[in-house]
Amino acid sequence: MKRLKVLVGALACSAVLLSGGSALAANPHFVQGPTFTEDGGQLTVDGKVAGLGNTESVLIVLEATAVRECTNPGSKGHKPPGLKRTQVTASDTFSVDNGQVTFSLTTDPAPIKPCPGKQTASFSFEDASVSVFVDGELVLHEEA
Repeated sequence: MKRLKVLVGALACSAVLLSGGSALAANPHFVQGPTFTEDGGQLTVDGKVAGLGNTESVLIVLEATAVRECTNPGSKGHKPPGLKRTQVTASDTFSVDNGQVTFSLTTDPAPIKPCPGKQTASFSFEDASVSVFVDGELVLHEEA
């Protein structure tokens, strides 16, 4: 009877250790990037995440604030006040292969009206971030 208790205790400890090991194996982290790139009113983020364990797919979300400035050509680059800001996002589900995923997301062009008159527009992005979700749970977040 004493041997049975010892055996049951050993099996229980082994089960706890093994389940803890698989939980620790899933340790999401960026192995490349994330790299944020601006181009013509759009924002792209590229990267690679590892440590996703046996997860089949992840949801990756890119969020940022697009900022449009207008420049007056007649006054040596003077930028009148009144910046226009709008939120932009992009998201997609990516398949995980061997606990890793390589991704690239691009927002739609920022939906901001053109500058008045002969002023020229320039875009920049603030507060850009990328988030990785597994089964609806945030597991990784990085800001630019």
